Amino acid sequence: MKKAAKDLLRVFAVASLVLSSMLVAFAWNPSTSNLTGTDSSTDSSVSGVNRRFNIDGGPSGTYGMQAGDDSDSLALLMKMVTVTTSNVPSSPPATVSPAADSDDGTATAFGFQRKCFYAKGRYWAFFYRCPGGTSWVISYFTSTDGSTWSEGAQSPISTSCVEGSRFSLFFDGTYVHYALRASSNYVLRYRRGTPRTDGGIDWSAAQQTAYTANSTSTIYRPCIAVDSSGYAWIGFQLNDGTIGVPYIIKSGNNDGTWGTGTNTKLLSVGLVEGTNGGYSVAAIPLTGGKMLAIYTANSQYVMTKRWTGSSWGSQVNETTSKALRGFAFSATNEGDDVHLVFTKSGTPRSIVYSKYSYSSNSFGTEETAAGSTYVDDSRCGPVLSINRKNNVLYCFWTTWSYMYYNTRGTSWGTPTQWYSNSPYWVESTTCFYESNGGGIGMIHLYSDQRVKFAARVNGGFSVGDMSAGDQYEMNFTVGSKDFAMLFNATGPTSGYCNLFYKDTGAGSWSSGTYFSQTSIQTGTEYHDTNTYIGFVLTNSTSSADGSAKFIVSKSYLGSLGASGTSVTNIVSVAYVNGNGRPKPSGTTPNDRCPSTGTASYTLQQGGIGVPEFPVGVLVLAIPLMGIYFYLRERSRTNRGNCIGEAPRHE
Repeated sequence: MKKAAKDLLRVFAVASLVLSSMLVAFAWNPSTSNLTGTDSSTDSSVSGVNRRFNIDGGPSGTYGMQAGDDSDSLALLMKMVTVTTSNVPSSPPATVSPAADSDDGTATAFGFQRKCFYAKGRYWAFFYRCPGGTSWVISYFTSTDGSTWSEGAQSPISTSCVEGSRFSLFFDGTYVHYALRASSNYVLRYRRGTPRTDGGIDWSAAQQTAYTANSTSTIYRPCIAVDSSGYAWIGFQLNDGTIGVPYIIKSGNNDGTWGTGTNTKLLSVGLVEGTNGGYSVAAIPLTGGKMLAIYTANSQYVMTKRWTGSSWGSQVNETTSKALRGFAFSATNEGDDVHLVFTKSGTPRSIVYSKYSYSSNSFGTEETAAGSTYVDDSRCGPVLSINRKNNVLYCFWTTWSYMYYNTRGTSWGTPTQWYSNSPYWVESTTCFYESNGGGIGMIHLYSDQRVKFAARVNGGFSVGDMSAGDQYEMNFTVGSKDFAMLFNATGPTSGYCNLFYKDTGAGSWSSGTYFSQTSIQTGTEYHDTNTYIGFVLTNSTSSADGSAKFIVSKSYLGSLGASGTSVTNIVSVAYVNGNGRPKPSGTTPNDRCPSTGTASYTLQQGGIGVPEFPVGVLVLAIPLMGIYFYLRERSRTNRGNCIGEAPRHE
């Protein structure tokens, strides 16, 4: 019997190990296949920038959704349109200002300072104007489609700025920051606010005094940027009446108030303002709190000095070529490296490109960005932006007759003659620092005293191009329960995933589980700590749809009252300004799939609401039960045979 007992223990030990391995194994993130009848059409604007909300069911007969399941989970997927490049508006440019009231040539100057961006489903344009011909102000206008513009609720944002080139802004993905020189020539002002979906701005604090110079000094051409920790930096020239010196200052706080900042003189010896036109200084944000200061003047080399996060490094003395004008340059970052374009001094007035390397603290080989075209010698230097989807550069410039652009991935292509300026000419221009979900836009002042707008948009979904409020949602029914799973973006690479549920036909939703996620990467699966819900966001390409895939545990659905093998009433919707709730009140979806009706799916790997009892457990349990009864009978027989007998020794 002792041997039998030992055998039984061995059998149970091995079985326990096998059972344990089976019980911890959990199927998740199943593959999906097309759902029939899921074609979609445009329900609201999905043209231009909003094409990233186009659920790609395409024409009738194609598929906009997929479904799949395994033993433990259900997955539903909505496709997003492939990447296609288009103009916004379709026939650029659009008129932003309602009247010819921007007769100051610096209304949108200068290119390196930035005065426009995209956020909360809107294009934003800030410029200097004189409405009614009475007083000069800094106004802003917004547009949801790039064609029709209206003045913002908080416009004008300043009545004390005395020229367009005395104003600059920067959008950091959440907040818009501005810097301006007040009517007092020696004072710099700063303010931060949150753009709203209705075109308003919620200011973080009152306008702050960022810097006060000697009352006999004059501040020129402020340029603001914000580092990765949220601190504002402003570059400018400080003129003592004769000599101009490049400066840069940093805020002491990162909450919308300025605090006790720091001031840095970038050069100990300046230039005579009248001779060289003075310095222009651009602050360029890098990673980890690092910054790069870029500064130059008329007929001078472009110089840089970097902030390592704790101290200033050595100056990079010069580019190979000289800049024609101090303000005729533009720069944007790619990680810790910086791309630069500027108008070259001399004839012809070509556009020079060079890349600054942080690791070597130097500029690379210079290239020509504009081909054989030239830049007009006015306030219109080249302006540069970057598409964060693919790190492709966009350079814009103007001649008397045409607006041009060129792109650079690994090398510059052939310049594109974009649109005609006739019968006017361009007096000043600037563009987005980077794509913010709305492609790359540009504003410029025409000689008819009106501000114009145009953009190049790469339609399609991209994780790094999301804006706060972008919402992708899938609704479905299992048994007598309705469910909604959604992803709501809080920034370009962040957001949260929610599941909601209710009785079928009921009005209000109950909140299920949810989780937030930062640093989202394309094609990567994320889930909550209990593995109840998850998602995968995949970028669109020029040849393949993007997608938002939602995954949910079958047992979790069962715990909420779902049961059965049929998933019905499947609908996907996309919103430009979602609020994190299913079917946001008062919000029309930008697209719906299918266009009318719903889709359905039959579970292939087991239903929902059935008590979980893995088949493997039963397969192992039956032989174990047989072994148990066999050994028990053997034990009884042996005990009977041994009555009255002397012990046997084997």
